[in-house]
Amino acid sequence: MGFLYIFGETHGDPSDVRRIERETRRIQPAVIAHELLYDDRCASLAGINFRLSKCKKGGICDPDLNKDIYELGRDLNAQLIGIDIEVDNPRLSLKQKFAIRERHMSDELAHLLKRVEAEDIDIVAVVGDTHLRSIQTKELGPSSPIVQKFSYSKKVVINRSTSSQAEIP
Repeated sequence: MGFLYIFGETHGDPSDVRRIERETRRIQPAVIAHELLYDDRCASLAGINFRLSKCKKGGICDPDLNKDIYELGRDLNAQLIGIDIEVDNPRLSLKQKFAIRERHMSDELAHLLKRVEAEDIDIVAVVGDTHLRSIQTKELGPSSPIVQKFSYSKKVVINRSTSSQAEIP
């Protein structure tokens, strides 16, 4: 019986990153979808190994940013899917950029949930914990569309950050 596990991560907190990695290893998902993979996709172990062989600062695989995610995908033989996009428009406010990014993440998660239901597989998705906020804020706007869309699904488990550095409730 497959599930979509959505984890909120405090990216700068190593203990939170390790907690999610431990949970991911326990779940043994067929797919790992991660915000820090941006729009990259690796459907095979060969693709992951290729990314790792070219891993360099500023690259698609960056040792300081996401190499650990590629290594986790390799270790679990899981497909990797990036679920974020870069919004590089200085005229947009933070609120507008977040709205665009979160709409994209929500759409990607909806596709993944369809896979969970069709293929009866487990998928782990990781987003910054702020993208799972339950309240409206002046800077970011309404509560997360991810939470609004998926919190009532019987096939989705949302797991917020436990970090003391977590940003928004």
